[in-house]
Amino acid sequence: MPGRTTPPGSPLCTTEGTTWLLGLSPTGARPLASSAAVDERLHGSASGVLLTLHGRLPPDGLRTDGDRAVLQRFLDRPSLD
Repeated sequence: MPGRTTPPGSPLCTTEGTTWLLGLSPTGARPLASSAAVDERLHGSASGVLLTLHGRLPPDGLRTDGDRAVLQRFLDRPSLD
């Protein structure tokens, strides 16, 4: 997004009830304290979300809301460390 000062954020929402909020920065993914910078949400089972983030499953089986390009940037990273 033009003029953004915070990294894009993506809540990872699991059907089991847990949500993680991650942001992308030049050095990798990191936890975010607030959902104010949220561009996209990824919904699915905890195992489906984690397997998708690690490239073991395609994102087609998960529900996404918002900017799909943000999810693609997460998936294109070589590592979430």
